[in-house]
Amino acid sequence: ISHKVDILDSRVTVGGPHTDWGTYQDGEAWRKGIPVTATLPPTEDGYHCLCHVSKQRPTSSWIERDRFQFVAMLTFAPGLAYPRDEMLWAMENDVEGLDRREQEREERWEQEALQLMAHLRQKSRRRRGAFRERPMRRVRLRETERRTIGETDSATRREAQREKRRETEREMRRETEREMRREIRRANRREVERRKERESEREKRREMRREMERAKRRETERKKRERRVMAEGRSTKRESETVVETEMKRQPSALQGRRILVRRRSERQREEESSSSDSEPWPEDEES
Repeated sequence: ISHKVDILDSRVTVGGPHTDWGTYQDGEAWRKGIPVTATLPPTEDGYHCLCHVSKQRPTSSWIERDRFQFVAMLTFAPGLAYPRDEMLWAMENDVEGLDRREQEREERWEQEALQLMAHLRQKSRRRRGAFRERPMRRVRLRETERRTIGETDSATRREAQREKRRETEREMRRETEREMRREIRRANRREVERRKERESEREKRREMRREMERAKRRETERKKRERRVMAEGRSTKRESETVVETEMKRQPSALQGRRILVRRRSERQREEESSSSDSEPWPEDEES
């Protein structure tokens, strides 16, 4: 497209995106079929947008810079309307289709540019009064060379872009897989920790239950022992009372006499103990 832009840049140029094409002052040139190009102000990134107007179909457009930054220079040939909606849809939905349509569009623009070049050369030679057709063989050779170089460059550029996109997609997939593996490992670690915590809680509960059972058994044993001791004491007392009552019923006089003897013997022992304690000398008396 560069040779076409060079040719158009040498023609009449008006500035600004808000030009009123209907009142354009060079209407005579327009009616004669000389192409008119409006060069819009360059963007902040240095891109230019050329809106071409011809006698057959005047077209103009102000392309959004942020949506079409990949277009360095954009031109509109005579009778060619820019398929903006198709480009937008392709950008959002179909990258391969976008590349194919871009290639077809470039080829169409190149053909129209070649036709425009031939038309301008013929016009200029007629104005100079030296109209003569050049041999078509040289023109065809130059066209073939230019098309081959352009196609090679375009194909190389598109292949590089596709390879870059594929590499980016592969890297994104690898990163996603790595993140998934990391998440799985984290989930497994969390599950192991939760399982250990649950097992420790169960062990604590089992230990508490065993301790409570041991305390309950100890309490039960203690109560059994107390009941047994109390029962043994009651039975001993009951047995002694029964023996005494039996003896009294059997030999009341002999039992009473025995009790009197026991009492007297105990009194005599107490008297002897008291008398022996009174007869012991004091330590001071022994020294004297």
